[in-house]
Amino acid sequence: MNKKILILALFIAIILLIPLTPIHAYSNQNNASINKPSLYKFAVDAQDVDPPSYYSFQAFQMKPPSTTPMAVPVAVNAIFNNSGVIPKVFTVNVPVGNYSLVILNASIRETGGPQYDRAFYIFANGIPLLWGSTQEILNSTAQADVTYYQKLLEGTVTFQVVLTNYIAPRIGITGYYLVNVTLYLYPGNPIPGLPNYFIPLFVNRFGYSAVALSPTNDFISQNISLPAGTYRMAAVFYTEGSQLDEFWYANEPAPRNLLVFYDSYFSRSC
Repeated sequence: MNKKILILALFIAIILLIPLTPIHAYSNQNNASINKPSLYKFAVDAQDVDPPSYYSFQAFQMKPPSTTPMAVPVAVNAIFNNSGVIPKVFTVNVPVGNYSLVILNASIRETGGPQYDRAFYIFANGIPLLWGSTQEILNSTAQADVTYYQKLLEGTVTFQVVLTNYIAPRIGITGYYLVNVTLYLYPGNPIPGLPNYFIPLFVNRFGYSAVALSPTNDFISQNISLPAGTYRMAAVFYTEGSQLDEFWYANEPAPRNLLVFYDSYFSRSC
């Protein structure tokens, strides 16, 4: 059956749904004089030190079960220099099995000189799994619960990792990134009712689901075909601000409306 999904955005959306907001402790601060938030360590290797070399400060921190996970490397020390929006592509064989929890970890090391904070995304077969950014200096780590996508993450999976980095030596911006991405599969009874078919929307020329909307380009639509026998479906949208919305407090009103239509019927506003 053919269906039509319409997106109408009055302005650029500014919501970031997947947290990747690491925090780092500055060496020139007096540690005894500041009230530090809790720093979460997710070890990227057995040689990591304490205090950890990679920091993460997430509002929601997962507590994995006591079972030992199966670690599936996706990217190992992948270099992002003048990468822009072009993804680095990794084809990975993810073991099929029963898992109660699937965690995606991204650990990012900055080296080579100064660099800004840069947008960072991970996709699997074009489907977004993690949206966020690097921190402006030093190293960061973040994790996302991707158990909902368990049926997507089995067998041969194509991962696309995007870190929109740019180097400008003439103004002293020379930093680049080393990225490690790992899947952790925790054996156990899977969550009932997991989706078993995924359709990426608005796939760009690089093969992943992403589109830019603005006041002058505020509408996009796509026809899709649903498999026969489909009895339930959900649409998931991730949105983030860019450019003028970076300093949202100087561009009030800050909220942006995202309107979703399905077969010309209004479905959701967010």
